[in-house]
Amino acid sequence: MKVTRIIEKYLDGTLSDEEKKEFTEYLEKDSEFKELLQLHAEANRAIGDDAFFILKEKLNRAYQLYETESHSLSEIENKLHKGFNKLNRRILSLAATFLLITASVLAWYLFYNSDTRGDKLFADYYTLYDPDIIYRSFEKSNDTWQDALLLYKEHKWQLADSLFSIILNSDSTDTAALFYSGITDIELNQLERAIDKLQKIINIGDSGYVIHARWYLALLYCKQNETDNARKMLQPLVSENNYYSKKVRSLLSRL
Repeated sequence: MKVTRIIEKYLDGTLSDEEKKEFTEYLEKDSEFKELLQLHAEANRAIGDDAFFILKEKLNRAYQLYETESHSLSEIENKLHKGFNKLNRRILSLAATFLLITASVLAWYLFYNSDTRGDKLFADYYTLYDPDIIYRSFEKSNDTWQDALLLYKEHKWQLADSLFSIILNSDSTDTAALFYSGITDIELNQLERAIDKLQKIINIGDSGYVIHARWYLALLYCKQNETDNARKMLQPLVSENNYYSKKVRSLLSRL
């Protein structure tokens, strides 16, 4: 049986009933035949490759030589195996190169975005807390507090931080001072200090600043790519009708 010719006819869908039977028997019994079939199929899939056309011409000449000079089937198969193995090695080499490039690009993308995605979420949702939101009816008479809040409004973060620290040294459970000091820490890029203070407000509870502390703490977790912790902070705010409800749903949809 002309093995390579019957494979080509199989791939072209032109086998006769007798040839189909013979093809099936070879496929079941001959492992080398299966390998040769696979190589033919791969070569056909590489139809856009110039090397394939060159090889195809060589195969046609080999077939003609076989027909005219009655070369043995085994001799032709050896030539075909060498040709297809060469093509197969080239295909595998190109595939390996492609996979290496793809993996490198993907690694770069994941590395780059693991750092910037959290920063982008933070930048999209973070706004400086305005003391007038809830503090207008809850002002203290303490001069240090008033001075600290004034410095906060004027964005004089280092000076404000110093005064908030004085207040917290007197009362470490002052949730208002903890909150504004925490926001000041964010502006000073002291994120771990801010996280500690906002978390302390939540732990203390029973304060009008808990909702705000949850929101800003969630944003800090986003910035640090701690999405699970961010979700935990936001979930209690989802069902509540509060100042952040719409923003919370939007942020959760992006985590």
